[in-house]
Amino acid sequence: NGKGVTSAVHTKSNMDGVDKTLEYMDTVKEGLIFTNLVDFDMLYGHRNDPQGYGKALEDFDNRLQEIYNKMAEDDILIITADHGCRDFEVGSIYANPYFMYQIPFIVYTPDKSITPQRIEDKVMSQIDINPTILSLLNYNKKHFALGESMFDENRKNYAINFRLNQYQVIGTKYLVRLASDGKEIDCVYDIINDKELKHPLKGIENETIKDMVDYARAFLQDYTHRIVKNQMRAKVN
Repeated sequence: NGKGVTSAVHTKSNMDGVDKTLEYMDTVKEGLIFTNLVDFDMLYGHRNDPQGYGKALEDFDNRLQEIYNKMAEDDILIITADHGCRDFEVGSIYANPYFMYQIPFIVYTPDKSITPQRIEDKVMSQIDINPTILSLLNYNKKHFALGESMFDENRKNYAINFRLNQYQVIGTKYLVRLASDGKEIDCVYDIINDKELKHPLKGIENETIKDMVDYARAFLQDYTHRIVKNQMRAKVN
């Protein structure tokens, strides 16, 4: 009926996850298939094992052609993650609050409706994945999403998260940290020239930073209102 999860299976490893995905591709003619490649997170990401992680990437890469071969012309493959390699090289650039939340968002379409090998200089977060998928599917029915499609030319290139009792707003040039109430700016970093976040900018507030802060405040107000009023889904007449 287009709602809920039709079936769910547990997988034992990355390769078992790929095997199960291929099996479902043979039987599921319409809908969504979600696969969690558990080894990246469980065995390597949280075990500070970059060598094992690299080998697992190679193993997965070697299986991708099998997935490509089973895809129909109008199928869509998305590869993404829930967080970066935050446990690698603690104290290094990869463990700072900017890089630890960087994730890939790779889209492949056999019909080349997505330009092959195109790299977008955009900022997005997990809340943007749902509207992006709906956009790719040309879904035009009423729906609710906190984020925006990455293909929306009018979208804000910002991501927001909450870490160590502070909100972080990330754009293409700046990372802005707000106090826990989301009202006051705590510090600002130039993430182009200071990726290690060692030199907070003092006394700077230009139009870009002001827009980032306004976006964060509006987002938090809307999110809080929807939680309180139980409005986290679209109203369908």
